[in-house]
Amino acid sequence: MENFTSMHHTADGAFRYTQDAAYVVSIDHTGWYTNPFGEAFKDGSGLCHGVVARLAGGGPARFAVGYRMGGHDDDDAGTFAMRGLFVARSSDESDIEQAGQDAARAANELACMLAQLESEYQAAWQAGQEYSQEGETIATARAAARAILAERRELIRANGSGGVFGSGWPAMCDAIRAQVTAHCDTIRTARERRAKLAAGDDPTLCFWAGSERMQAAFIDGGDLDWFPTF
Repeated sequence: MENFTSMHHTADGAFRYTQDAAYVVSIDHTGWYTNPFGEAFKDGSGLCHGVVARLAGGGPARFAVGYRMGGHDDDDAGTFAMRGLFVARSSDESDIEQAGQDAARAANELACMLAQLESEYQAAWQAGQEYSQEGETIATARAAARAILAERRELIRANGSGGVFGSGWPAMCDAIRAQVTAHCDTIRTARERRAKLAAGDDPTLCFWAGSERMQAAFIDGGDLDWFPTF
């Protein structure tokens, strides 16, 4: 994240104006999705936009590259990098326009990268949440299977295995076996999905599990004490 340390919110008088990159150059989208589900909302949240700012002051026209997250106040013009400015080669309108367009393309690429990072973070957070939910599924299925087997043992002790589960009760034996097998299948499926979620390999929630930042998001989403390993 070293490239972003010089970014800050715009201050009054620092810029002549700011514009979304889509208004400066032709871009075939209205923002980059910041979540793994490709969702955007009426208030604009769920999208990241590239933003260009022309600096105030004399001399050659200078443009800063930035980004703006959707869903924020209208007064929030964006966050900008004050290093790596795009400077017009002359005061000619064509050179000023070219510098602005170059800055807009760079801003669009920046917004794309940040949106991908945020989307991956949200995927890791959601994966952690679903990891915990699968854990609850396992606990519920395990408890249900144990309860069935415990009642079976009580019946055997009370009546004898031949009296209750002998050849005269095949339907009951099959029903108990089917219920326990179903709970075991549920446990196995949930364990397999937990392993995929923790590895960042779930088809809908992909992230790099080797990143400490993504691991932290996973732990936070699942309200866990540590990042699981398999």
